Amino acid sequence: MELFEATALFPALSDEDYQALKADIAKNGQQDPIYFYQHRLLDGRHRLRACQELEIVPEVKEWDGECGNPLAFVTAKNLHRRHLTASQRAMIAAQLLLLINGGARKKPHPLNGEEKTENHESSDRQVAKKAQVDPKTVRKAKLVLEKGTADEIKAVTEGSKTVHKAATQIQEQPRADRRRKPRAPKKRQLSPPAMTGNEFIDKFGRALIDLASLPPSVGLIETVRKSEMAGVVDDALPKAIKWLAEFSEQWNQAWEAAEQQ
Repeated sequence: MELFEATALFPALSDEDYQALKADIAKNGQQDPIYFYQHRLLDGRHRLRACQELEIVPEVKEWDGECGNPLAFVTAKNLHRRHLTASQRAMIAAQLLLLINGGARKKPHPLNGEEKTENHESSDRQVAKKAQVDPKTVRKAKLVLEKGTADEIKAVTEGSKTVHKAATQIQEQPRADRRRKPRAPKKRQLSPPAMTGNEFIDKFGRALIDLASLPPSVGLIETVRKSEMAGVVDDALPKAIKWLAEFSEQWNQAWEAAEQQ
């Protein structure tokens, strides 16, 4: 499932926090809906994962314009409900600024619908205020993103190093030793990891079990049709039906051939 650009900026929950969330959903049900926008997951990736693992049909909604724009919505939902350090919040704020101010100026930005201006000082202060960090700290985070190595950026993002320490180390490096790191692509898409044969078989088996354990189709269809997932089903279902039919036929042929040997 593809994540919205700003959603992908927020670090995943720790295993301990995720297990606590999953246990709460198992006991009390899903309390908050999962939001989609333009067929991309806007908020609730951990809730979606927990529901899938618990074999619960998730409650999904199309983003309805809350907070004015999807970028502000994601920020409001995620920035303060996570246990993030000031340095982590500053890094997220700096990356949000890159999303807001990226590309040509004086054109509506696809994330917030507002025009970019040549003077970004007000945007810097606004984003820093929402992140509850000093604008100077955000500027240090921008320095880390632009000139830091992958390891330095990862250390600050994961919370093992402060943004002040990382920025100071970068500034103290001799100019000849600095390695300018290209900005991360604006669009981040989850790609499946490489799997061994046994891992693939296990994942494939779980997918079939999940499919077989879904509730009756009539009730499921009504739930999905009222959600953002309706468009995803329209796009993927014909291919899935064709693939499953071909797989079923070849599967039976393989077993018949094996029995004749």
